Amino acid sequence: MYNAQLVIERVQSEIKQKKETQKHVLEVCGLSENTLKKMTDKNGIASFSLAKIADELECSVDYLLGRTNNPQAHIAKTATVSVGNDFNNQGVIGSIGNNNSPINIQAANSLDENDLAILNAYRSLNPMNRARLMVYADDIKKDEEKANEV
Repeated sequence: MYNAQLVIERVQSEIKQKKETQKHVLEVCGLSENTLKKMTDKNGIASFSLAKIADELECSVDYLLGRTNNPQAHIAKTATVSVGNDFNNQGVIGSIGNNNSPINIQAANSLDENDLAILNAYRSLNPMNRARLMVYADDIKKDEEKANEV
């Protein structure tokens, strides 16, 4: 189903675009210098290894696999953050999400224990995973809105 040569070519292309060396990128990912050379259509690459490479190259795994031609497919939906001073007088100090369905951020004094735990978990994520989480949260919010319409 997947083509090892395409994966290798896309990894090498992204490495070249980032002006890195293949050896350096693979070392940073904790992988052998021969990882790509060993890849064949029958003997692919471990999903975690491919994910590490994609993270290091700041591109999507789907792009490396040839499932999309957009290297940034993992962040195709935009998430924006706006922060202000209690702009609606209800304790909301900002919002996260796209312009169509933002998720409000409450002022710190109105956050409960669960809100703080979620906020701390969010802050601990790398930028790519933050974007993925925001897309997921946005999808959940849309599902809730649809359910409430019924």
